[in-house]
Amino acid sequence: MKNIHRHLQIIILFFTTSYCFGQSDLRIECYPTYELANGFYLNNTLIEYGCCGNTPSIYLGVADDTCAFWNNETDLGNHNAPWDSWVCKPRLEWYFVYRQNDYNQLNALDSVINQVIPDNHVFFMYTPGGYDHTSLQSVCPDLAQTFVDQWGSGVETADMIILFGIKGFPQSYELMVGSPGDTLIFNHTICPDCSAQTPTADFVASETVIDLQSSGDVLFTNNSLNADSSVLYFGDGNSSNFMDSILYNYSNVGTYETELIVYNGSCSDTMMITITVINSVNIDTNSKLEYGLQIFPNPSNAMIKLTFKNPPYGSCFVYDSSGRNVEQIKLDGATSYSASSLESGMYSVVVRYSTGETELFKILVE
Repeated sequence: MKNIHRHLQIIILFFTTSYCFGQSDLRIECYPTYELANGFYLNNTLIEYGCCGNTPSIYLGVADDTCAFWNNETDLGNHNAPWDSWVCKPRLEWYFVYRQNDYNQLNALDSVINQVIPDNHVFFMYTPGGYDHTSLQSVCPDLAQTFVDQWGSGVETADMIILFGIKGFPQSYELMVGSPGDTLIFNHTICPDCSAQTPTADFVASETVIDLQSSGDVLFTNNSLNADSSVLYFGDGNSSNFMDSILYNYSNVGTYETELIVYNGSCSDTMMITITVINSVNIDTNSKLEYGLQIFPNPSNAMIKLTFKNPPYGSCFVYDSSGRNVEQIKLDGATSYSASSLESGMYSVVVRYSTGETELFKILVE
């Protein structure tokens, strides 16, 4: 969810690559004119200031998760590159400047936002002197759409903007908008000390191997500790806030990496569970496909044999009752597998053929 502030505060992060103070207080000041007061501060110490001329521009700052900031020695397709050409100031600068009337620079900025900045890096943009979304749509529609998609429709009518985000965490994205003549100022603590408040991500799934012949439902239960908010990504493009439990339905065959991200303030933790969804033709130990696969003996406490009428290529995956993958077997004609290392119980055997076909079997180990 994107948070919009008007005439209040802006979330900003910035710092040089040569410093790292740990938990720090950051402030950004964005004015409606191209004055030297535009800039940002760390613990009330000025880090960068002013503008690169009087041409409407978007100023970008990027920092890693230790508060170490990038400088313009790195060429990101920005106006103030290469750094030693002294386009703006006769020194290294701690922001990247993109002219609002230059397609190549704006297109480069779009790539930086979506492809270059790594996950867990903090980045922010601000527009001293003003912002015109209609003009941006005309010059670089892709960047204009990125702004709307990631920070919301509030950018479309703003005369000044500050955008903030932690890459890989869309719920962290913040937008501040201003009207003509506004000054935008925001204070925020970054790079917090998480030693005392680190959350622990922990969740379970009722099933990790799902057969659409019966149901595609999975019950996820959140057992995380010290978390004040949680988001569960189901691996199919959907996500949901997740504090207690969620019943979710998978409707398509595939393998889904389900990821839980939990937060406590600015601290976070993650955990992943793999969900395998199949659509089997049977759940006994006699294949109904042309390969004629048979698994025997069943029940078994020693060797399990897999035989084929028409030997295929593929792999066989054995899952215990908790959904843990305990064995992977390459299919190559008749195959034997020792079950002596398995504890007693029911196991799911998922066979994935090279043709893309899948079968599910159940075996009992005594």
